[in-house]
Amino acid sequence: MRWKISAILAAAILGLASVSWANETEKPAQAAAPERVVASAFGFDATDSTAFLQAAIDSGARTVVVDEQNGPWVTTPLTLRSDLELVLEEGVEIVAKAGAFLPKGDNLMRAENVENLTIRGEGTGATLRMRKSEYWEAPYEKSEWRHGVAILSSKNVNIENLRIAETGGDGIYLGVATRGVPCRDVAIRRVDCVANNRQGISVISVDGLLIEDCVLRDTFGTAPQSGIDFEPNRADEQISNVVMRRVVSENNAGDGFQFYLGNLDSDGPETTVEIVDCVAVRNRGCGFYWSAKGGENRALPGRTLVENCELSGNGRGVVLINKTTACGPLVFRNVRLTTPSADAESSTSQGETPNFVIDKTTTGTSGITLRSSAEGNEPLGGVAFENVEIVDAGPEETRLFSIFDGSSDGCGAAEINGALKIVCGEKATETRLDGEDFARLFPELAFRRVAPFDLERLNADKETTAELVDAWRSKGAEVGEKRSELRVRNGGVGWFYAEKGNDVSFAVRLRRVGRYELTAPKVALTTPSGKTSTPTGEAAEDGVLTRFAVRVEESGWFRVAVDVGVNAFRWEAESTPILTAARPTLNLVGTIGDYWVYVPKNAPDFGVRVIGDGAERVSTTLFDPSGNQVWRSENVDGVATWTLPVDEKTGRPTAPPQAGFWRVRFERPTVGALEDYHLTIQGVPALVR
Repeated sequence: MRWKISAILAAAILGLASVSWANETEKPAQAAAPERVVASAFGFDATDSTAFLQAAIDSGARTVVVDEQNGPWVTTPLTLRSDLELVLEEGVEIVAKAGAFLPKGDNLMRAENVENLTIRGEGTGATLRMRKSEYWEAPYEKSEWRHGVAILSSKNVNIENLRIAETGGDGIYLGVATRGVPCRDVAIRRVDCVANNRQGISVISVDGLLIEDCVLRDTFGTAPQSGIDFEPNRADEQISNVVMRRVVSENNAGDGFQFYLGNLDSDGPETTVEIVDCVAVRNRGCGFYWSAKGGENRALPGRTLVENCELSGNGRGVVLINKTTACGPLVFRNVRLTTPSADAESSTSQGETPNFVIDKTTTGTSGITLRSSAEGNEPLGGVAFENVEIVDAGPEETRLFSIFDGSSDGCGAAEINGALKIVCGEKATETRLDGEDFARLFPELAFRRVAPFDLERLNADKETTAELVDAWRSKGAEVGEKRSELRVRNGGVGWFYAEKGNDVSFAVRLRRVGRYELTAPKVALTTPSGKTSTPTGEAAEDGVLTRFAVRVEESGWFRVAVDVGVNAFRWEAESTPILTAARPTLNLVGTIGDYWVYVPKNAPDFGVRVIGDGAERVSTTLFDPSGNQVWRSENVDGVATWTLPVDEKTGRPTAPPQAGFWRVRFERPTVGALEDYHLTIQGVPALVR
């Protein structure tokens, strides 16, 4: 009964108030909060100590000591407060109660809008542990949350000397409780985040973060499954003044160090990061991953430095997505990257996760890769390599530094400086990445850019509209009445011309890709005058075909945007031909056959751009309106571009493109597989059927 007596005494001490008043208007004086309390003074129950731990935290004491008992402190969610030092004695375990944490937003510990908070273990450390595998089964709702420690919009926070294990989400989550208020001045030292479900650490918004002497390992369960992930959810969040020193990210199912910055834009605070003396080893994903969103207002200000770091035996080395010259500089200094082929232990797990076997034959992305998305509108680059070494045991011809310009119009690359030292066995070579060497290494980037035709101006360009409408109508039975065989992946945009009173109907037929579950298509319609609506579809019993009817109350071009998630679709049963937009890019899957593009009489230029990727390839042939073959590219792996011949002096086409229907033929590759590839049409209305 010790704990009951102690609890009564503590309550008496904290609850008594003075009974003397100077006058009737004065309030009773409150007893001062103790400077230090011990949790067991409030009680201990081996089956559930939540009430006692929370009472100790709520006591107002500056220091709350969780002392060692005969077993772990079992608890449901705990709420932390400002001006608190929560000290866990050496060897103490705070463990999530079995059967609790049913709401997916529950966390083992949560601090929201607090200041001056410390959570630390003494001596060799203490443990916070949840029950990850329990949250994978009913009655739990599957989620990526149920974090170990969630710090939201809080300031001056220290987390030290802890082992945080087996959470339902992240070991530590630094997020937002109040819009526009990041976490500030956070320090995480000597923390071992092990076998958590989503991330070792997730950083959503922070200004001032120091992570030192930590290990982030064995993460697996729910994507992204990285050691640490910097991933703002909104444009008003930030990743500023971040320093990581002596951090090891090991044996995670995702990336070692991941920066997913796609929700930030150029109007926000600078993204400033330093990663020094850190290691990413044998992660299934990348050693270092950085991505932003291409397009307007996406040039992120700031600077990122990766210095004195080792990236060894990861499934992929360094991958940079939409790292453009308009973004702040990214510098790799004194970095050693060892590919899986050269890492003898790359398929040997030293942690508690399943054995993550990494394919040692992986090429290209096992080194360093820069990629742009279709929305990219700036050259890839703004990257410097200072004393960077790549160790590889593969064939000498393996490309260990690659640039993949997937932007719809081809932005190329620039401002890539420095050199790479490539070590293969006993042979070491240095490759410069600037000047003439760059042009020699990447001849595929040396193509002529063709100005795009803005489809949004169709309704204003009466002359082009009349020509297009007449052309497609004249195509008649050959093209206009055929069912479209274009299999569009993820989502796409169709355009059709209709006159007032001639209502239009069409259907969207879904096509499953892999094992992904089919979901109903989301359709958005924009009228010629710019009004938007969401048509209601009538789904067939099989759930694969959805029919739509559009009431036409004005004449002109209508835009139909379709989103089918990760699967694919095609247009079907149209009352008028629906032309598929190949701009900014058209993501096709498993599509072969002949397709047409109309080039108007006044078109000054014309270009075709086809993109394959690795093992997913396609062979492409282009025919002019006379039926002459003008271009063929077989087994497209990377970028293949055709443009009109140009005058060497002026750099302009020697003649405008021939007006009429040009034919693009897609065929199965003889090397690789026919799956995903991209098509972009430049210079003319990018409408394909």
